[in-house]
Amino acid sequence: MQHLDLSDDKADALAGNVDICTRLLECDVKDDTVTRVMDDIAQSIRHLERRFEEASKKSDQDDQWFWDGENDYLEKLIGVSFIVLQSKIRRVASSAASFDKRLKKFFDLSIAGFETQSAVRALGDTYKGTGSTLVQQIWDTANYFKHRDEWPSEVWEEDNDRKGEANQIMNSRNTRKSVARIGIEKSSTGNMRTAYEFMGAVPYSNCECLVERVQEWADLVYAHSKAGLPVDPEILDRARVRRYARYFKYRNTWRSE
Repeated sequence: MQHLDLSDDKADALAGNVDICTRLLECDVKDDTVTRVMDDIAQSIRHLERRFEEASKKSDQDDQWFWDGENDYLEKLIGVSFIVLQSKIRRVASSAASFDKRLKKFFDLSIAGFETQSAVRALGDTYKGTGSTLVQQIWDTANYFKHRDEWPSEVWEEDNDRKGEANQIMNSRNTRKSVARIGIEKSSTGNMRTAYEFMGAVPYSNCECLVERVQEWADLVYAHSKAGLPVDPEILDRARVRRYARYFKYRNTWRSE
């Protein structure tokens, strides 16, 4: 990457902004709220798995109402887990995109891959031939779970996007096409389990593995926030030295005032 040269004054201002945005991004990357919530969901799924195992051993357990009800509950738990994961993805992607927006506004600089939240979600390797990252697949699955009952029939049509069609329908169809790559179907009652299986969360109570994958992506985003800056790191380091020197020079004056 070709680095840009900056005047001392501009470098000093840039260093201050970079440090603030980097710290904010770091807080979002390191936040473990989602991990703790997913631990609770994993325990609930594990409890259901034990109930399934116990019920399967009973020769008189042929109550279809039981199986349908428990499987529906499992589907909902898994669906909620995708929404929880999406909240972490949104927080990190939003912070990264805001970082880039600030750089553009005040310094006419940009970090490649931070231009939009969707670009941030695309950072990393594509997953199992889907053409998108696992993080993007998790994002789309969460949106499917939240909005599937609201989708009009046009969303499920295989025709190409029509000219003049509402953006909402086109966006929903793009989501539908994305989740179809992992096996989700319109008429299936086990789509969330299918998604877990495709993403490697088997048994289903092993959903913590998806937390780890999302965290790996978040760490990648944080590393990219530093490696992707189009400014020589030494310029920023010298700017920080100047800023600290000014602080120590004038701090006693500030205190006396």
